[in-house]
Amino acid sequence: MTVEFGVAKGKRIRGLGSSLRVESSHSGGVASSFATQQKVEELQGTIGELKGTVSELQGTVGKLLDVIEWMRTHDGPLPSHIGVLSSHVGDSPCDDDQGGWERILIEKV
Repeated sequence: MTVEFGVAKGKRIRGLGSSLRVESSHSGGVASSFATQQKVEELQGTIGELKGTVSELQGTVGKLLDVIEWMRTHDGPLPSHIGVLSSHVGDSPCDDDQGGWERILIEKV
């Protein structure tokens, strides 16, 4: 729903959701308010952070798939080249103060 706040010198100020728009009757164009532009920039930053997080998760999933494949075909402790130190296998992920991927719970079924 659009709410019109006022008219001044050929321009209308309208509110649409959380943004304000200034419409010019001369040009027919619409310019975003500073608040809207700032929000767009915030969201772009958040999207960038989320892309980084997704990329990290993809790497973690790849390492976990390597571990699963190795466990299907081998017995004994995991080698260090897999990316998960054998000393961490069986640790609870809740004990991880670093937030790192290397502390995972793996059980061989």
